[in-house]
Amino acid sequence: MTYLIFNKYANQTVTTYELRNESHEEEVIRTNITDYEIGQYVDGLVVNGKMRIQCILNKPSNFLDYYVHGEKSTDELKTEISKFISIIKNENYQIILNETVNKNDDFYLYPAAKAIHHAYIGGLCEHTISMLTLAERFVENYKLDSDLLYTGIILHDYGKIHELSEYGLNYSLAGNLLGHITMCVEEIGNIAINYEMNDKVDIIALKHMILSHHGRMDYGSPKEPMLIEAYVLSMIDEVDAKINLLNKVLHKQEKGKLSTPINAMDRRRFIKL
Repeated sequence: MTYLIFNKYANQTVTTYELRNESHEEEVIRTNITDYEIGQYVDGLVVNGKMRIQCILNKPSNFLDYYVHGEKSTDELKTEISKFISIIKNENYQIILNETVNKNDDFYLYPAAKAIHHAYIGGLCEHTISMLTLAERFVENYKLDSDLLYTGIILHDYGKIHELSEYGLNYSLAGNLLGHITMCVEEIGNIAINYEMNDKVDIIALKHMILSHHGRMDYGSPKEPMLIEAYVLSMIDEVDAKINLLNKVLHKQEKGKLSTPINAMDRRRFIKL
């Protein structure tokens, strides 16, 4: 069988690799023979109940088949994002969106995270659409600036297509050194400079939405929310990410039993009824 290497752990002279096959099943192999890179494809053989890597293979043409996919197709994701983009009236925001998500199909393919939440093909966009759906009620109930909130939500994790590599298997060099928040704000700034609108209030507000969307500095935000739309974005982001994580944990949980402590939920335990 052919496997994709998606993680590894070094322990003295033994390296442990996690593999994924076309059925999206995970395997583990320990070896002290050869050094393998994240994203490589190998041929595996089970001998006496133990996995052994036989050889390195070229990346197959259907390499995306080795990744878990979300429920919606790329075309469905594009249709739903386009629906929200079409109701944004701010011309400057339309320019930014046209130069980013409208011109980069990676936005519809990448995961929202490497492992914790929406960690599958299309996860980034599914996370974004879920947040937009929640945001509609906030806009209606609290009379918020829908253009700013919707644009901020669409772009809040856009930088992850540069932060992650191999569709979420690893972090890129820029991802490790800069992070998705910095890279997204930089891209917005470059586009705004090219269109001579970088000093506009609406562009500054949009950058603030990206810079503050983790909610707190100790959560990785360079700024904390100072606009009501930024505060709402940070809350919706946290809720959607954690609900997705909980659903994933509870899907595997036996009814009536406590889950194991969940690190991203302050090690709280949940029960599935």
